[in-house]
Amino acid sequence: MTHIPHTTESVMNLMTSLVAIPSVFPNEENVTSFIELYLQKLGFQVTRISSESNRDNLVAEFGKAKKHVCFYGHMDTVPPDPEWQQDPYTVSTQDDIARGLGVTDMKGGIAAILVLAEYAVKHNLPVKLAFGVDEENISLGSYHLTQTSFFDSVEFLISAESGQVFNENQDFAVNYGRKGRFALEVNIQGKNAHAARSDLATNAILEASRFFDLLKTMNLPIHEKLGHAQVIPYSVQSETDSFSIPSHATIKLNVLSVPGITSDTFIHQLETLCLDNNLQAQIQLVPRETPYMESYEVDTNSDIIRTLETRILSNWNVQPGYSISVADENRFAYALGIPVISLGPIGGDDHTAQEWVSISSLRKVVEVYCDILEHISFVPTKKK
Repeated sequence: MTHIPHTTESVMNLMTSLVAIPSVFPNEENVTSFIELYLQKLGFQVTRISSESNRDNLVAEFGKAKKHVCFYGHMDTVPPDPEWQQDPYTVSTQDDIARGLGVTDMKGGIAAILVLAEYAVKHNLPVKLAFGVDEENISLGSYHLTQTSFFDSVEFLISAESGQVFNENQDFAVNYGRKGRFALEVNIQGKNAHAARSDLATNAILEASRFFDLLKTMNLPIHEKLGHAQVIPYSVQSETDSFSIPSHATIKLNVLSVPGITSDTFIHQLETLCLDNNLQAQIQLVPRETPYMESYEVDTNSDIIRTLETRILSNWNVQPGYSISVADENRFAYALGIPVISLGPIGGDDHTAQEWVSISSLRKVVEVYCDILEHISFVPTKKK
């Protein structure tokens, strides 16, 4: 293991400074400037990549290499929970616990990356860093980042996100995959008629009810680590403005996917089910500016992951797991076709007034990042 003097003090000071800068999406500009200036002073080449006006992502590079490990963090947070009993932008500590808006999701992780950046410069270790906006919304930042050539030389990407932490007794959290998420709009077509002649009509509301019954019959895949794919209805709308039978209903669904099912294959499966049961339905993705996040899992037989486990993770009390929620890692894994993991500090209560992070775990994250940079930077691998 790599032991760095004054690690806890350095990473806590940085996290405290980052939390003190409000960056609720879409207002990330001030924290972007803070990170940019910090890295420039260290000697990194830093470039802004715009997502929208005053919403810039950052990519940074130190040293020269043909291939790189890249560390990633998203700079935005959700709005403060109204239940906060303290200033959410002031970090408070008690024993090993630090609390504040974004300490675990994910300014603690970004602080760890910035301490790593100083270590890379001191030891002349080439590295790439990336920081995105809008992760808590529709991930505009990661989408625009993947449209650049910055990642062409990146062989391994590590997000400083903790993901869901199921075992708080570990040194830190590692995730090898995530569920995906997409939203569907289902337009049910009935047949209009006067309400007194319902025998001549097809009531779209009743057809929508039949659609939900059909949903229950679907054979959704089960992943060994991520569990069941899930279909979650979140909107049903149908009405008529006269004494008539409603002829149209719109249903919206959230789908949490697992490897083995994509948005395309799920839509096809659902269309076939409706057709086979004489239910008139048009199914499409709910439009949004960025592509939805497909599920993914890392190839644990790849050279990089084997090296990670044998040379590094074996020295720590950690058991890699899988996350049941989506994040920018989904975007990078699907778009770049390289091993992508999340490795962040133990923490919890994300998006709530109790958000916390373990201070000792945060220090350990810095140390394992430095180990990774020293031992995995030049592992020969091929992209899929």
